[in-house]
Amino acid sequence: MTIDPFATLSRILVFLLLFGIRVYAEPDFLSAGEYPTLFKPGTYRIVTKPAEGEKVEVTLTVVSHRTRFPKEPHFHVRWGTDGGVPETLIGEIKIKINGREPAFGRPDFDYLGNPLSISVKWEKGDIVLLLSGGSAGGSYDAKWIFSHDKSQSYYVLRKRSIIAGESPEVHEITDYTY
Repeated sequence: MTIDPFATLSRILVFLLLFGIRVYAEPDFLSAGEYPTLFKPGTYRIVTKPAEGEKVEVTLTVVSHRTRFPKEPHFHVRWGTDGGVPETLIGEIKIKINGREPAFGRPDFDYLGNPLSISVKWEKGDIVLLLSGGSAGGSYDAKWIFSHDKSQSYYVLRKRSIIAGESPEVHEITDYTY
């Protein structure tokens, strides 16, 4: 009996797709799906080396708005919804660069709803964390830039920006100095 490796591989891929197991081609990019759909509540993790051997680990925790704000049904977020309450919110984002956690807390990502994708890239010597979410009038692109602090020999958060998808003139930009 001869085994056809292509048929076997096809069956394995169909099985993985049918049972919701996602296979990502790029280790530094995580999306809720092939087409924009919301991340379901849960924890997602990216481990990558975007450039020059720097190891970056990102853990994204997504929660239902009912979990985070059970007594505030009319809670209004600034990003990710075109009115009303988003289905999901960012519960937490943790980032480690070469095993160290730069200062990065809730104020840096609070009020971001309905996340769709998260990625890590290398840009001009900086590590950039990108998060997109929402749809239509509530869509946004969030960007955090971590720069290498030569005097301290580790990365620090230098800039945070959140830009509305349909109206780029609506934005928040924070520059951090240490």
